[in-house]
Amino acid sequence: MTKLTEISLSYPRTTLLVLLAVTIGFAAGLPKSRTDIGYRAYLGAEHPEVQKLDAFVERFGGGLPIVIVWTCEGIRFCETVFDRSALEMAYSVSRDLERFAGVQRVESPATSVLSVPSQDGFDMRQLVVEGVVAPDAAALAERARMDPIWVGNLISEDARVGAIVVELPSTDTEKNEPIFRAILEAVGPYEAEGIEFKFLGEFVELSITETELATDTARLIPLAVVIIGVIVFLQFRSAVASAYALLVVGLSLVWAQGLMAWLGWPQSTLSNTMPPLILVIGVCDAVHFLSRYSAHVARGLGHSAVLSSARDVAVPCLMTSITTAVGLFSFAFADVQALVHLGVVASFGVMVALLLTFTLLPTLLHFHAPRLSSAQSNSPRWSSLERMVAVATQRSGLVLGCSLLVAGVAAVGASKVRADVKMETLYGTQSKIVQWWRFAEQNLREPDTLELSIRLPDHSTAESPDVLRQLEEFSQFLVERDGLKRVTSILDPLGWTRRLLHDDVASFQGPAPSEEENAEILLLLSMQHEGALAPWVTLDQRSVRISIQATDGFISEKARVRDQVDSYIESSFPEDWTVEVTGSFWMSTYLNQIVQRTQLQTFAFAAVLVFTLVAVFMRSALWGAVAMVPTLFPVLVVLGVMGFAEIPLDTANAMIAAVIVGIAIDDAIHLLSRFRVEKNAGANSQEAVLAAISHAGRAIVITSVALSVGFLSLAISSWQSIANFGWLTALAILSALVADLILLPAMMSFRTAAPALDLSRELGS
Repeated sequence: MTKLTEISLSYPRTTLLVLLAVTIGFAAGLPKSRTDIGYRAYLGAEHPEVQKLDAFVERFGGGLPIVIVWTCEGIRFCETVFDRSALEMAYSVSRDLERFAGVQRVESPATSVLSVPSQDGFDMRQLVVEGVVAPDAAALAERARMDPIWVGNLISEDARVGAIVVELPSTDTEKNEPIFRAILEAVGPYEAEGIEFKFLGEFVELSITETELATDTARLIPLAVVIIGVIVFLQFRSAVASAYALLVVGLSLVWAQGLMAWLGWPQSTLSNTMPPLILVIGVCDAVHFLSRYSAHVARGLGHSAVLSSARDVAVPCLMTSITTAVGLFSFAFADVQALVHLGVVASFGVMVALLLTFTLLPTLLHFHAPRLSSAQSNSPRWSSLERMVAVATQRSGLVLGCSLLVAGVAAVGASKVRADVKMETLYGTQSKIVQWWRFAEQNLREPDTLELSIRLPDHSTAESPDVLRQLEEFSQFLVERDGLKRVTSILDPLGWTRRLLHDDVASFQGPAPSEEENAEILLLLSMQHEGALAPWVTLDQRSVRISIQATDGFISEKARVRDQVDSYIESSFPEDWTVEVTGSFWMSTYLNQIVQRTQLQTFAFAAVLVFTLVAVFMRSALWGAVAMVPTLFPVLVVLGVMGFAEIPLDTANAMIAAVIVGIAIDDAIHLLSRFRVEKNAGANSQEAVLAAISHAGRAIVITSVALSVGFLSLAISSWQSIANFGWLTALAILSALVADLILLPAMMSFRTAAPALDLSRELGS
C-alpha cells in the first residue's frame, strides 16, 4: 500500500486521470442495473425449487396469484359484492387484466363460472355477461354463497368482501412487474370512488417491501453521508478533510454498484443494505490515514507527512480491510444467490475504499493539504481515555473476571435465540403488507398456499374412484393439520357438479363410485366451460393439483407441517405416484432453512479465516487467538440481547455474526500491531498498551462511532428486519470498542504465576 502511495505522489495527475477513467467505466454500467424480487432473486432462476414452481404454474395455469381484495362494508359504493356497482367494477377490472399480456387467468365474482341446477341437470353461468349484469343476479348470488369453490376464494361468507384472483405466468420479475402495474392502474378509478383495495400474494409482498426498502435506501444514503461528514469534521475540524473522506467512500460505492451492473447481477431486497454498508465501513481507512497525517503535520513533517502516514497505517489498514472483506465475502459461499451477490460486491467495495485511501486521498492531500486539528491525545477527553485504559491494565484480573461474567449472561440469552420468523417480526405490525394479510385472514381467505402436483402412473387417471378416494383421505389429513385450512382440488368441482346432477341433493356431493360416472361429469364440465378444470387437472387426466390455504405462522410451525406432509406422502401414497410440493408456504420455509444454514456457515468460515489471517500477519497463533476474543465477544453480546429481547434470526440479521467478525477485528489489529512494535522497542506491557492507545486510540474511537451511528441509521427502515440488523450491528460495534479499549488491554498486560499463561510475555515476543 505504501508503494501505491509513492507512485500516486510521483505521478499525481496521472493517478487522478486513471482513477477518473476507471470510475467512468464502472459508472457506465449503472444504467444497466435492474431489480429482481421474489424467490428468483433470492435463489436464482436456475435453482431447482424455482424451476419446480415455474413448471407448476405453467402446468396448471396458476399457483402464484395476486389477489385483489376489497370490502363493501362502511362505504357508499356497495353493500355486498353482488351489488350492481360492485359487479360492474369487478367485471371491468377483470376484463382489463384478462387482455393484458402474460396474465394466465383471472377469476372474480363477476366473471367466474358458477354451476347452478337446471332442467338438464346443471348449467354454467356468470353474473355479468358482456358487461351486462344477469337479470337473475340475486338468485345466482344465493347459489354462489353455497358454492364451496366460491366461498373463501372469491367471496366471504357474508358476501361483504370480494376478491379478484390474477394468476401470474412465472416467478420472473420482468414479466410480473408490468402485470402488477396494470392491476394498480385498473383499480385506480375505483379507489377514487372510495373503495380501498388490498393486495395479497408473494409477488405483492416482495414488491411492496422492495419499494419500501428502495425508499429507505434513498433516505439512508444521504443520512449516512451526512453522518460520515459530520463525524470526520468533528474529528479534524476541516470541511476539506470531510469532503476527501466522502469522495473516497462515494467512489467506492460507484465502483461496487457498477461492478454489480456489469456482471448482470440484479438489485434485490438484500442488496439495498449494501450502499450504507460500504459507506460506513469504507470510511475507516481514510480516518486512520487522516489521523496519522494530522499527527505528522503537527510535528512539522510538511510534505513528507503524507508518505509517513501511509507507512504508519499501511499494514494494519491492509489487514483490517482484508478481514472485513473476508467477513462479507463469506456470504459468497451461501446457498442464497442474493447473499452471494451482496458478499462479493460489498467485499469488493471495501477493498476499493482501501485502494482509494492510499491513492486518491494522498493525491488530494498533495494538491491541497487542509489544516487539520492535531491528533495528539492531549485534550481532557482523550487523556481520560488513556486513564481508563491504564486502569484496565492495572486491574486486568478484575476486568477479565467481569468479562467472563458478562459473557456467561450473554450465553444464557444466546441459548434463547430462535431462527423463527413470521410476518410481524419480519416487516413490523405497521407494515401495510401485514395489515392486508390480517384483513384477508379475518374476512376472506388465508393468503399463503401449499401447492401439490400429483403425477399418476400410466394405468391411472383422475377419474378413478381409487385415485379420488386417496385424494379425499389426503385432503382430510391436510385439514386436520394445525396451520392448514381450506383444501381445494378436482374433488370440489366434481363433487359439486355430481350434486347438481342429482337434483341438488347434498348427500351426492362427492365423487361417484364408478369411473364411468366420474368421467361423464368431468366431460360435461369441460363441454360447459373450456377452462373449468384447467386449474385442477391436466388434459390427459394424469396430473392433478391440490391447493391448501395456510395460516401465516412461525417458520418452525410451517416446517413442522411440511414434515408431516412429507411423511404422509412417503408412507401413504402409492410408490408409483410422483408428488411435487411447492407454493409460497413451501418456498418460504425452504428459504428460511437455507438462511439458517447460511448463518452458521458464513460465521464459521469468517471466524476461521479471520483468525488464520491475523495469526499469519502477527506470526503467532496466540496473537490470533487474543485478537479473536474482543472480536467474538460482541457477537456473543448481540446474540444474548437477541435472545432476551426475543428477536429471531431472519434473512437480514442472519448476516450479523459474519459482518461483526469482519468489522470488530479491525480495532484489535490496529492496537495489537502497535503494541508489538512498542514491546519490541523495549517498553513494558503497560507502557506498550498506553503507547498503542496514544497512537491509534483516537482513530479507533472515531471509526467505531462512525460505524455504529452509520449502522444505527438503518433503524429507521420501514422493514423491521433491516431495522433490527441496523441497531444490533451498532450495538455490536460499540461492544467491540469497549472490548478493545478495556478487555484487550487487560489481556495484553495480564500476568500470572504460571509462565506459560503470562500473556504479556508471550505477546511481546
